[in-house]
Amino acid sequence: MDLIRKRLRVRRWLLTDRVRSGLMPALSRAAEAGYHAVRPWNAPQGLRLLLAAHRYEPSERLTSRVRGELPAILGHVDRLLDGVRGEAESEALRQASRRSLVLKWPRRGPEDTVEKGVLLVTFTTTFPYFHHWLDLDLLQRWFTIVLEPSWAGYCIGEILFWIGKNRPPVIVQATERTDFEFIARLGTNLVPVDFGASNWVDHRVFRKLESCEKKYDAVYIANYKPIKRHHVLFRAMAELADPSYRLALICTPWGGTKQTVFDLMDYYGVRRNIVVFEGLPAHQVNEVLNASKVSVLLSLKEGSNRSLFEAFFADVPGILLSRNVGVNKSYFNEHTGRIIEEDDLADTLRYFREHWQTFHPREWALENISAPVTTHALERVLSKLAQQRGEPWSEGLRVKVNRPEVEYLEGACPDPLSLVDLLRLFIRPARRTVAEIEQQLGLVDEGQDARGLVAPL
Repeated sequence: MDLIRKRLRVRRWLLTDRVRSGLMPALSRAAEAGYHAVRPWNAPQGLRLLLAAHRYEPSERLTSRVRGELPAILGHVDRLLDGVRGEAESEALRQASRRSLVLKWPRRGPEDTVEKGVLLVTFTTTFPYFHHWLDLDLLQRWFTIVLEPSWAGYCIGEILFWIGKNRPPVIVQATERTDFEFIARLGTNLVPVDFGASNWVDHRVFRKLESCEKKYDAVYIANYKPIKRHHVLFRAMAELADPSYRLALICTPWGGTKQTVFDLMDYYGVRRNIVVFEGLPAHQVNEVLNASKVSVLLSLKEGSNRSLFEAFFADVPGILLSRNVGVNKSYFNEHTGRIIEEDDLADTLRYFREHWQTFHPREWALENISAPVTTHALERVLSKLAQQRGEPWSEGLRVKVNRPEVEYLEGACPDPLSLVDLLRLFIRPARRTVAEIEQQLGLVDEGQDARGLVAPL
């Protein structure tokens, strides 16, 4: 009976993956047909179907349709958002403050103007808090917003609600090419940049350890969810048919499909080839990476995955599937790894087992996608936008990393306000005057009249 249950779990996993992998175009067509059928009599539901059609299979045609529907989308945005609306204000505020970071505080500019600060907001599920609870016009008077979404597929209310004809620019990190192009083609105040979570690795934690023995032929940093598609790797290992091949599997210690992952190891006959690590702190993850020859990512769609790039900084090359949606593929080159077809995985694993030492991704990563380098890239974007709008701008962004939550590279330093108190300043309805807000932001010396300062609109 146990064997039957194991086989059923495996068959269900494999069938679900096959359906999910090949169903996106059909789902997109079905959602688009539903949009045309439903839109005339139920606009919110019709628009929801349109957004889904674009996420399933983005195209220029659907982007044009979404662009034409933007007034309606913004008019019904409350019905298109998921997330914090039903949460208590205090809990929503706590979550938003934990996943936001001030990269630069507002400061005095020339002639008593105010130079805007920069507020980073991470995780797509955090964004609705700003719509439901805060006065965005007031917030954006003192801060430029930088969004770091957590999942590929940007045709969602959580990103689109930041659009406004008279609103200042909102920067959207977009490592996936189709997301970058979608945001750019909308022609709104949303400004895409081609970096994301993969660019904010702490290079001091994930680093090369000298004289570290290579114990594992490959490493996969994942969780136990089906989206990670562990079976693709197990199947390739079975194809290698080499009992000496060793895989390090680093997983979070939770997941409803954990048992199925182990069933898959047995199904492909590779359990003895795999060492499983659970719940490792970052420095131990780095040790396992250093003991591995190559890192792999087998998902077809997710956010700007960090694991491959943590490996890069540990000087471990990576393997990415060509069908992946979410990872910036321009980061793969002769120094860092390979982008392959799924059917070529076994041969590629065999290649890296023998030739891993010809790759040197850390040097390339430090020069091109490290947190300090990415911070300078963000500063250039902000400087250009400020110049276009006739606003003052000077450098001075603090460098941030994802460890795994967002935090400063160099640790805390004195700030005018905590994140909780900062967001409270802008909760609707407005509870403070402009002068009081500027006093709280440290823009006015104690005893000085705040009304003399003019913040850009």
